[in-house]
Formats: sequence, structure tokens, C-alpha cells
Amino acid sequence: MKFRFASSLILLVMLVSGIAAHADVLYNNGIGSQFLPMWDISANAGVSNQFTCSFAVCNTQTLEFSGTYPYYGDFPTKVDWSITSNPFGGTTYASGTSQLPLFYVCDPDGIICLFDVNFVASLAGGNYYLNLSGADGTLEWDTTSNPVNGNNAYAMDQNGVITSNIQGEGFKIMGASAPEPGSILLFSSGILGVAGMLRRRFLS
Repeated sequence: MKFRFASSLILLVMLVSGIAAHADVLYNNGIGSQFLPMWDISANAGVSNQFTCSFAVCNTQTLEFSGTYPYYGDFPTKVDWSITSNPFGGTTYASGTSQLPLFYVCDPDGIICLFDVNFVASLAGGNYYLNLSGADGTLEWDTTSNPVNGNNAYAMDQNGVITSNIQGEGFKIMGASAPEPGSILLFSSGILGVAGMLRRRFLS
């Protein structure tokens, strides 16, 4: 009886752990569109777009963004990224340089592509800015085809001139989320109640 009870508790703990750290789409601003403006993220040019972590913690793992290679200049192989409190600055929470894959997943017209980059950071719930720049070839970040996704985006050209409030860019952030503490407490109390019922049942 004690073995069965212990096994049930272990199963419940594994269930709670799985719920607390499940894979998630942490943020999705929509796919880009070649029929809307594209913004340069090559060399010193860059784009900054606000995003929100809607969980207690967002552990980011990968980023997909809609980019267009305009068929001139050098083909890009890497891109610089950072997560900051303000467009292009403020507090930097994470940053890095990621290699772009050699083969891109494109839509049927062969223009808009999703680029995967390593994008590891641990963020508390709140608003942040994703900054992309420093591509070592010609690369442009596509404006999202979803017009409801706001204008909290900014473009900076090669001379450092910033264009404010451009339409949001197409990107998606994936990773693992942790639920709000209140949700964990509510779920845990329910688990404890079930554990108590199981214990009484197995001991009777």
C-alpha cells in the first residue's frame, strides 16, 4: 500500500513539473509580408520591436523572424540580437550573435523566409524590445502582415537616424514559460487535496 501511495505522489510531482515548464509560443507577432515595407538589419542598420512576456518567467530558446534577401550584395550568414528595456538601448537583458542557417524555410513565392537563431534568455513578465542588426550580408526584416500588432517598432539606418513608430515586424519567440505564482498555488493546493484523498484511500 505504501509503495502504491509513494508511486502516486511521484506521478503527481512529475505532472506538476511538466506543467510548470512546458514548451510554449512565448510571443507571436505574425509572419512578414513582402507587400509591406522591409527594414534593413545589415551592418550598422537595425530594427527594434517591442514584445511582451505574458508569463511569470519566459525562458526563450529560439527566434523565427521573417526576413528577405533582396538578391544583391553578400548573402547573410549571421545576425546580432539583443533584448533591451528601450528601443536600441536602456538595460540589456541578453544579447548575442547567431549564425543563420544555410537553407531557409520559405513560403511558396520564395521571397519571405523564416530564420532560426539561438535566442537564450530568462525574462520576467513584462515588456521588452527585440533588436536585430549586424547581418554580415544584405538582409531586411519584413513588416508583419498582421496590422493589429501595433506600431511599437523602430528602424535605424546606417547613419544612426531612427524612424519611429513603424509597423510591427514579423517574428515569433519560442521557449518554456513558468505560470504566474497564483496559478501555481491554486494548482498545488488541488494536487495536495488529491494526494490526501489517495492517502486515505490506500491506508483504509
